[in-house]
Amino acid sequence: MAQRFRDLIQTSFFLRLLVLAVFIILLIVAAQGSKPSKLALGEYSIPILGYHGLGDQSATAYYIYPENFTKQMQWLKDNGYHVISMDKLFDGLNGKTKLPFKPVVITFDDGNITNYTIAYPILKKFHYPATFFVISGVTGSDPDRMNWEQVKEMAKHGMTIGSHTVNHDNLAKMKLGPARAEIIDSKKAIEDKLGVEVKYFSYPNGGYKNRDMEVKDAGYVAAFTTHRSITQKIISPDSLYALSRYEVLGDLPIPFEEIFQQKLDLSN
Repeated sequence: MAQRFRDLIQTSFFLRLLVLAVFIILLIVAAQGSKPSKLALGEYSIPILGYHGLGDQSATAYYIYPENFTKQMQWLKDNGYHVISMDKLFDGLNGKTKLPFKPVVITFDDGNITNYTIAYPILKKFHYPATFFVISGVTGSDPDRMNWEQVKEMAKHGMTIGSHTVNHDNLAKMKLGPARAEIIDSKKAIEDKLGVEVKYFSYPNGGYKNRDMEVKDAGYVAAFTTHRSITQKIISPDSLYALSRYEVLGDLPIPFEEIFQQKLDLSN
């Protein structure tokens, strides 16, 4: 009987040790998971392509012919580029995940109706994600723009929706109060309409001077300029609010393939 009692005590002791060990392991895992991500400081060749509308490019430089857009998407595929989502880019720049070799991001500004009627079907054909920055004040009220149902459909099928302000005014030329309203109100309007968090912002006309921190304070996690560059210079967390994009216009000064020259990437 005494031996059996001692065995029970010993078994109970080991069970307690086991429970304690498991508890400590869980604490360590939780602590590691709660650590803030480490921003990947440096310069990276991550092309973020900026488009507007698709159509007759002779009408405006902001349009490109649909067949040219299709050829460009095919070129990316044929040359080993990996089109990634905005969230994947953000996680990569924050050190949360490893970006693929030769990453590229596709974006559209202004919410032109051709984003839905022409670009969206082409992107689905290639299984490419893209980000569409819409102007909340004209979405659904201008026949040349997408409506909310169309935007909602794209969001439901893997496209990211970002803000391009309420009225598409150049924030760098506005007073602080009205500029803040453009930044904050557009985010709220899009979130209310779509029921999703709006995390990314595009500066109308690329005007971000003295307004990037207003975008940060409004709750966005990254913002995009119209700097015609494929290099992302990350020197501090605030660099995420002035990321470069290479605008692909109808009067592109160089062949599309020449945009992709530098070889740096986060997968090295």
